[in-house]
Amino acid sequence: MLGNVAEHDVDVNSDAQSKLDLAKAYIEMSDDKGALELLEDVLRSDDVSLKIEAEKLMKQIG
Repeated sequence: MLGNVAEHDVDVNSDAQSKLDLAKAYIEMSDDKGALELLEDVLRSDDVSLKIEAEKLMKQIG
């Protein structure tokens, strides 16, 4: 059918962006553990800017 979906997906990092957004919500709810798990997933993405933001948030929550 589509073969390698990553070659056709123009929004490859939308999953990482969604996890970053969700992690921010978790931080607002004082769920640091849940936020850290999501931020660790973001760090495995290919998007450098998302990784930088995830690292900043991880430092913020300690």
